[in-house]
Amino acid sequence: METQTAENVESWAPQTTRVVSTEELDKAISEMQMLWDVYDTRKKASNEAHATYTAQEAVVMELLKTSGKSKYFVDGLGTAYIMSKYQIKVPKTTAEKELLFKYIETKYGRDVMLDYSTVNYQKLNAFYNEEKEIVKDAAFRLPGIPDVEHTETIGFRKA
Repeated sequence: METQTAENVESWAPQTTRVVSTEELDKAISEMQMLWDVYDTRKKASNEAHATYTAQEAVVMELLKTSGKSKYFVDGLGTAYIMSKYQIKVPKTTAEKELLFKYIETKYGRDVMLDYSTVNYQKLNAFYNEEKEIVKDAAFRLPGIPDVEHTETIGFRKA
């Protein structure tokens, strides 16, 4: 049973309602799904266009490298150039994380190490929800997390 708090007592207050016809709900949900279909179609087209663009980018990269050029100017259009950067992956194992954070803390101090030690928001939300279930208190807060935002979304399953 959930602990009584000011937060959940509000849910006991009478809610203002109005009569909503099935036709109104049918129309609103149909419109929502029609808009989803438009979005989904455009997203697929966008993904296809991006794949085509990426393939052309690879062609330009190969041509620049083959010609020994790092950049090329096209009159009236602009300059295409090769950008180079290094990317690393976030450590996955506890041992890898310990090594990285020990290095940062030793070299730069605890404050800098804490700046780099982030938590994935999805994992943090899952952890919060698990803790909230254990404590059974609607007002539960994790230390260091000042605000809890409650959101409601619409789900839909096709018939």
